[in-house]
Amino acid sequence: MTTTALKKALHETIENINDLELLKTLSEISSHHYSLVQEPELNDYELNRLNESKKQIDQGNFYTNEQANELMKKWLSK
Repeated sequence: MTTTALKKALHETIENINDLELLKTLSEISSHHYSLVQEPELNDYELNRLNESKKQIDQGNFYTNEQANELMKKWLSK
């Protein structure tokens, strides 16, 4: 079933539901899916690694996606 067909079927199903509790439940499920996720809490090790990575980027010490892809191709061909 395509995404469009599934959406259409869901819309039709919802239009025919008269159970208020079920509709509330569906609404709650839907709102959780699109709600913002709480910022993750990082431990000291993770914060240090993140700060070190930021410093490396500021110093120009990084690979572009294209460079990283080329390195991976080289490694995988060995």
